[in-house]
Amino acid sequence: MTVIGMSQPEIDRVHILRDVVAERITVREAAQLLRITRRQVFRLLKV
Repeated sequence: MTVIGMSQPEIDRVHILRDVVAERITVREAAQLLRITRRQVFRLLKV
């Protein structure tokens, strides 16, 4: 079993991206929450 350490901001980012994938929030809302551009959100989702 592998344990991965993450900071709170990283955990928050994962939760926001998960909400986008589940269509609970829009890409625009995610970008505003993360303070990044819509394009950057798409790039994070692609990985």
